[in-house]
Amino acid sequence: ITYLRYGSSIYQAFITGTEQGFSASFFMPMQADTGSFSRGSAVGVSSNGCEVAFDEWITAVDEGNHSPDSLPPSIELWIDGYRGETVPNVSGDAILRASLSDSSGICTIGGGAGRSILLSLDSQGFDVSRYFTYDINSYTCGELEYSLPELAEGDHRVILVAWDGMGNSARDTLDFVVTDTAEDLLSSVFVYPNPGEGQRCFSFETSSAGTASVTVYTVAGRAIWRATVICDEGYNQVIWNGLDMDHDEPGSGAYIYRIDFAALGGASCSVTDIVAVVRER
Repeated sequence: ITYLRYGSSIYQAFITGTEQGFSASFFMPMQADTGSFSRGSAVGVSSNGCEVAFDEWITAVDEGNHSPDSLPPSIELWIDGYRGETVPNVSGDAILRASLSDSSGICTIGGGAGRSILLSLDSQGFDVSRYFTYDINSYTCGELEYSLPELAEGDHRVILVAWDGMGNSARDTLDFVVTDTAEDLLSSVFVYPNPGEGQRCFSFETSSAGTASVTVYTVAGRAIWRATVICDEGYNQVIWNGLDMDHDEPGSGAYIYRIDFAALGGASCSVTDIVAVVRER
């Protein structure tokens, strides 16, 4: 069976335009095959919501007048929420981000070394070319966003390798440590006294610094008290004076409390349980 298999995108970006239309410039990689089977497509959306699209065949030729370029791409690699950290401690779902730039563009044709953006995660290889998008109105700079698979606790290493449109390559390496899953961020939650009346102490441990919000609700779901505190890694306390937000004592009965914790790295979790009010008078 004879069939035509389309290749990967050479250029993918958002372009701004005017009422007269738009224009796009991009660098045709030296690694691209020439011929009459190139294809361009676009979707335009106007400010009033109207849409228009086109899909056209384009002939790719090599005229030979290439500008000299021997410089490799620039690559910056980081975990979302941990930019600038040398060896970040990561908890929860991890998203890998990278900024790539080169005057000859970034080659995303696909098909292996020299034609793709390649990622090595603990020596396991991935082609992540399709996760790269150029910045608005640019054909030299862009970002890659890739959700890493679930990883075991411990040390990990990612290596990103990219080639520009002239075949120059560069790489960046990032070491990071997976410390906890999101469920492990908040532990040893305890309320004292419970049941009881008057002042209560909500105590808990966190595996990272962050922000905790403690809310007490009626069984109907109405919030009667809330406090937000900055937490250090380890043991933390939040004191409730036993009054609602109108400074009244709540009636005897069961109430629902919820502790929401957001770690500095972006991971979050929550714990919900019962606190009982027993008034002796």
